[in-house]
Amino acid sequence: MALDGMLIDGEWTPASDGATLDVVDPTTEEVIGTVPEASPADLDRALDAARRGFASWREVDAWTRSATLRRVAVVLAERVEAIAGTMTAETGKPLAQSRAELASTVDQFDWYADEARRIYGRTIDGHSRDTRLQVLVQPVGPVAAFTAWNFPALLPARKIAPALAAGCSIVVKPAEEAPRTLLAL
Repeated sequence: MALDGMLIDGEWTPASDGATLDVVDPTTEEVIGTVPEASPADLDRALDAARRGFASWREVDAWTRSATLRRVAVVLAERVEAIAGTMTAETGKPLAQSRAELASTVDQFDWYADEARRIYGRTIDGHSRDTRLQVLVQPVGPVAAFTAWNFPALLPARKIAPALAAGCSIVVKPAEEAPRTLLAL
C-alpha cells in the first residue's frame, strides 16, 4: 500500500515542492512516517484532475457505478487487517476498534453501491391536470471533502461513497493527524 504519496489523477506523487508532514503515533509520540504536504500547485492539479474525472464519471451508468463501489467494498474488506494496524498506529485506538471502524467503512461502500442504482427522477402532478413536472437527478460536479482524525476511514467513506454513487468526482483532504489511513483506503 502506498502510504507516503498523494493520489492525483490516478498516480501516487510526492508534493510538488517536496514538503512533508510527520505522522506521529499518539501513544509513543514517535514519528511513524511522513506524508506529502500539498502545495497550492498540488491542489490545482487535484482540482484539474477532478474536473476531468467528473466529465467522464458523470457519464458512467448507475449500474456500473454500483458495481465499482461494490468492488471497493470487497477489496477494502480484504485489507482490513493491514489498514487497521495503520489506523491504530495513527490514532491510538485499540486494534478491535480500528477493525470495527473499517467494517463500518466497508458497509458504507456496500450501502452506496445499492443506492447508486436508486438515483431516480420522479414525476409530480402540476397545478392543473394537463401539467406534469419532471425531476431529474444529476451529478453536480467535483466534491471537496475534509476529514477528521478520530474516524479516519469511516468519515471519509461517508463522503466518498455517496459522491461516487451520485456520479461526482471527489478531492479528499485527510486529517493531518491520521492521513495514512485514508491513503490506504
